[in-house]
Amino acid sequence: MQQSRGMASAPLPKTNPPHVSNVEVSKQHRQNLRDNVQRRLNSARDRGDQTLIHQLERELQELA
Repeated sequence: MQQSRGMASAPLPKTNPPHVSNVEVSKQHRQNLRDNVQRRLNSARDRGDQTLIHQLERELQELA
């Protein structure tokens, strides 16, 4: 049976992940959605895509 070469590794210390409430996660998720729609809206405006601009403006209103 072969032995592994090198140093023996010590187990990593156990750490608890930071606690984030569901409310905080929901708020961040909605903000990410708004940011994404806003980015898409800016791109649609740059292209002059009026149909998409109107759709994304309505979507932003729904996310407000």
